[in-house]
Amino acid sequence: MNVLSWPRTLGRSPLRSSRAGVVALLMTLLSAAATGGAVAGCGGKGKGAEAPTSSAASPTAKKPDEAGLEGSAKGLYEKGWEAYRKGELAEAAAAFNEAASKSPQAAAPRHALGLVLEAQGNTAAAQEQYRAALGVQPDFEPAIGSYAMS
Repeated sequence: MNVLSWPRTLGRSPLRSSRAGVVALLMTLLSAAATGGAVAGCGGKGKGAEAPTSSAASPTAKKPDEAGLEGSAKGLYEKGWEAYRKGELAEAAAAFNEAASKSPQAAAPRHALGLVLEAQGNTAAAQEQYRAALGVQPDFEPAIGSYAMS
């Protein structure tokens, strides 16, 4: 079931209860705006009312978090996520920071560093990293959503 096509009789979206849900909704709406399509369940009619498909859904497209990362930068990025999942935020920040310095054209390490900084309670520094990610790649949707929610 498309999460955006919930019955209007429920009166409340299942997404409203979490930050991740709000970010997911924001990403869907941004994607629809970028492709000129409408979003299912948001008043659209006809063919345009279906949820848009993106190139990220194709089997050959890179995941947004991996785009532009190669070699040691990709390994550091993965190491950062592993540390983040374990709650080792200082180690995660160091790995993401090093990945960003080794791959300056990639937005993903800057965005991930922003997530770590936000988890540490440093919202201003997190926003700075989200803006840096958007400076590298203005259409990087994870950074758009994180910046909007911070």
